[in-house]
Amino acid sequence: MENDNREGEYEIGYGKPPRHTRFQKGQSGNSRGRPRTAKNFATIVGEALRETVVINENGRRKKATKADVIGKQLVNKAAKGDHRSTHLLISFEEKHPLINRQSTTTTSAELEEKTNILASAVGILADLGVPIPAVTDRGKAAVLITTDLETGPKSG
Repeated sequence: MENDNREGEYEIGYGKPPRHTRFQKGQSGNSRGRPRTAKNFATIVGEALRETVVINENGRRKKATKADVIGKQLVNKAAKGDHRSTHLLISFEEKHPLINRQSTTTTSAELEEKTNILASAVGILADLGVPIPAVTDRGKAAVLITTDLETGPKSG
């Protein structure tokens, strides 16, 4: 395929547009780029709640997210006796019962489970020949005894 209006030895064809129709230097084909999609309401609210603001707490300036500030204000108003805030807080707690409910005490079943896990780990290590320090005398000062399979127990 030949072109009579070509510049030099340039052949016009598939993937070879005429030079005058190509993008000019410094210009791209999509200068504005792909338009952004509109954000939905949940995204807008989520971004707004994650924004940080400066608050005065106990006479000190502190940075906190808007969600933190709203939560503290809600709890403080409920503590002062605002019925609407109390109702909102109680309904939130009913819908999300596991939030911030970390137990600091260990039940006997949890303790027994952890003890069994540790005992099985110690058994596996002993089978592999790893020297395991044993704690004796749970009284005032613990005495460590390292069990060596060849020489026997050593006090330390």
